[in-house]
Amino acid sequence: MTLAEVAEKSSVPIEEILERLKLPPNTAPSEQVGCFLRTHSLDMSALRQAVGQDDSAEYFVRESCRSGTVRP
Repeated sequence: MTLAEVAEKSSVPIEEILERLKLPPNTAPSEQVGCFLRTHSLDMSALRQAVGQDDSAEYFVRESCRSGTVRP
């Protein structure tokens, strides 16, 4: 799952996600979530909080595992 896909599925703009995570605004929307999180020493819970989806943790983990970017 990419950053762009997270933004689309959560209805939170990429720019806002990056701002909430205090990350560079020039981060590529095509960046895979798992790689993106590891590169910036973040985890899935930080991303879920950034998009206001704490209750859908299973969805984000499932999608990331399906894409091969994060292991369960």
